[in-house]
Amino acid sequence: ANVSLNVLNRIVAELGTSIACVLPRSKERIRHEPLNRLLTSLQDDELEQVFRLVSSKFETHVHPGKGVALLGMRGAGKTSLGSSLSDLSGIPFVRLTQEIAQHNNMTVGELIELRGINGFRRLERETLETITSQPGKVILETSGGFVGNTESFAFLREHFTTIWIKAGPEEHMQRVIDQNDLRPMAGRSSAMSDLKTLLAEREPGYRQADHVLDTSGRPERDCLGELTELACPILYRKTENRAAAE
Repeated sequence: ANVSLNVLNRIVAELGTSIACVLPRSKERIRHEPLNRLLTSLQDDELEQVFRLVSSKFETHVHPGKGVALLGMRGAGKTSLGSSLSDLSGIPFVRLTQEIAQHNNMTVGELIELRGINGFRRLERETLETITSQPGKVILETSGGFVGNTESFAFLREHFTTIWIKAGPEEHMQRVIDQNDLRPMAGRSSAMSDLKTLLAEREPGYRQADHVLDTSGRPERDCLGELTELACPILYRKTENRAAAE
């Protein structure tokens, strides 16, 4: 609809180039032009992989100082891995939903029924802020739906290094069955379909995590080893170290 852009588009087509190439260059462009061209051609998930690779190689990513936060659906292994990491590191393991329930002397289900989901989200944010304000680092487990709380998720990412504990839908389901708890999906023939839909809805949020740990088809010992490698440089960063903790 813009005549000037249409004319410009025809000109660059005749030149065999793109509009981006004839526009003024931002001062924030990466100085290395081949790298600019490479990054421009990548998809969002590929850009995230490049960022992680560069960060790990040159340590350009400044990890938030409060600790690590575990994201993911129920059944991924957050609780068992977080608890085991706490035992190994000596850093406290805190389950956000458990803290909310204990502080209010109600179950999460009762709180949602009484206050509604928006009221529960406010409690979630208040509890997260309280945990963050306290001294010392923690290993924090969030709920499966936490990434849907946009403002709280942004706050979490400002203060914690986030790790998505990932698993396939079949493993999520089997692990929950092994815990004798299907919760909202119990007794429904469409349970697996519903779980896959829920995972797909939440995956864009989970993908914003700083790291991904895929537990699919892997023994817990291997997963714990990988989590330890990811988390300990953060938990003991700079002035903190394991010897001092002991």
